[in-house]
Amino acid sequence: MILSGFDNLQSISVIAGFTLIISSVVFLLRNQYRTAVILLILGAVGIYLFSALLDPFLNLWDERFHALVAKNL
Repeated sequence: MILSGFDNLQSISVIAGFTLIISSVVFLLRNQYRTAVILLILGAVGIYLFSALLDPFLNLWDERFHALVAKNL
């Protein structure tokens, strides 16, 4: 385990996300805007993946209740 308390995929995604965001700042300072924006988006996806993997059962239950509410409307 890379980070204690998280599994390997979660650790890799959060480390890669923050690394890509920091890299985007470096490219922004070099006036390479296209590369900076691409790295920023990839870093945001990495952090989103980390947050989506924190609780695998929350998303399933949450969507089921939303579907039930929408059905009853």
